[in-house]
Amino acid sequence: MKMNGLAVRKFFGSGAVFALLGASAATLPTLAQAHSDEQLRQRINALGTELTELRAQVEETDRKADAASRAVESDANARVKWHLAGYAAANFVSSDADGTNSTFGFGSFNPIFHFQYDNFFLFEAEPSITIGDDGETEVDLEYAQFNLILNDYVTLSAGKIVSPVGQFAGRLHPAWINKLPDAPPGFGHDGIQPSSEVGFQVSGGVPLGGDMVGTYAIAVGNGPRTGFHGIELEGFSGDDNENKAVQGRFGFLPMPYLEFGGSFMVAKSAGVPAATGPVSDGDFKLWGIDAAYTRGPLDVRGELLKGSLGSYMGAADPGDAVTQMIPGTDWTAWYAQASYRLSGVTDMPVLRDLEPVIRYSVFDVDGNFAGEGERQIAIGVNYIIAPSIIAKVALQRRDFQAPGAANENRVLAQLAYGF
Repeated sequence: MKMNGLAVRKFFGSGAVFALLGASAATLPTLAQAHSDEQLRQRINALGTELTELRAQVEETDRKADAASRAVESDANARVKWHLAGYAAANFVSSDADGTNSTFGFGSFNPIFHFQYDNFFLFEAEPSITIGDDGETEVDLEYAQFNLILNDYVTLSAGKIVSPVGQFAGRLHPAWINKLPDAPPGFGHDGIQPSSEVGFQVSGGVPLGGDMVGTYAIAVGNGPRTGFHGIELEGFSGDDNENKAVQGRFGFLPMPYLEFGGSFMVAKSAGVPAATGPVSDGDFKLWGIDAAYTRGPLDVRGELLKGSLGSYMGAADPGDAVTQMIPGTDWTAWYAQASYRLSGVTDMPVLRDLEPVIRYSVFDVDGNFAGEGERQIAIGVNYIIAPSIIAKVALQRRDFQAPGAANENRVLAQLAYGF
C-alpha cells in the first residue's frame, strides 16, 4: 500500500500511533530487566573476585602470623637450656680401733641440675642420696638456688645457697675434686665451716688491672642453730630467732693460678629449749683465711677458720627439764695440703697418671663442746683414670682430743666419678 505524505501524517496522527507506542512501551521493562540482570551478574562476579582475593590475603596473614608465632616460640625455646652434672663415690674404710669393722660403703650420689634461661637466669640444685648404716636410703638437699645474673660483675642468688665462707665447702667438697677420700676435720658437715645458708647472696668479680681479679660474696640468711654437740651450720628454712646471719668472703687473685681469701660470719644462735626456763641467744662469730696455688700438676692450698659461741641459756642435754647457762665455746680448724701429678715429671704409662697427696689438719675445740676435736695426718696416692674419674688410697692417723679417747689408724679407699 502506498501512502502519500498527507496520508502518513494522518496515520501517525491517528490511533495507530498510540498502538505503536503501546507495543514499544511493552518491550521497555524487558530490556531494562535484562540490563539490570547483566549488571547484577557483573557485580556478583566482581564481589566473588574480591572475596577470593580477600580470602587469599587472610590466609597469607594467618600464615605469616603462624610463622611469626613459631619463630617466637622457637626463639623462646632456644633461650631455655638445661644441663645435668654431678658426682658419685664408693668407699672402703678399715680401722685398727677396737670395736670397728672394715666397711664397704656407698659414699653418695649427687646429681646437679642446671636450668638456664638466656644469659641472665640460672637455677641450680644438688640433692645428695646416701645409704645409712641401717641400709635406709637418705636424701638431703645440699643446695637449691636461683641466680639472677645482673651484669658481668654482679649475681644475685636466693634459696638454699652454698655458703661463701672459705674454700672447701664451696669448691672442694665434691668427691671427684677432693684430693683425699674424706674432708679435713672441722670442714665437713659436722665441723665449723658453714656448708649452706637459706637466704640471699650478692656475689661477683671485678678486674683490677692486668691479670689481677678481686672477688666478693655477701650472704644474709636465717643463720645457725645450737645443738647438743655444738653449733649447727647447715641451711635452715626456719629461723628460731629474730636475728639474721651475715657471712661472706673476699678474694684476691694477683695471677690466675694464685688466690688469697678472707671470710667472716656474724650471727646469734638460740639455745635449745627445755620444758621450762628462759632461752637466750649466744653470739656467734667466725673468721677465716685461705690460700691456693694451682698451676699445672701442682696443687697447694691451706685454710684456717676460727669461731666462737658466747654463753647462752638453754638445755644442756636432750630431755632436760630446766634450761641453764651454757658456757661459751671456741673452735679452731685448719689444714694444709699439697698434691703433685706425676705427669709433670714423666710420660711413662701409669706413672704419669699417679698423684701423691699429703694433708695435715687440726680441729681444736675449747669450752662447753670440748672433746669433738682431733689432729690428723693423711698420706695418699690417686690414680687419674680419666679427667673426672679418680681412684684414691690413703693412710690416715687420727689423734682425738677427748680425754681417754683411743687414737686411730685408718686405711681409706674411694672411687669417685664426676659427670
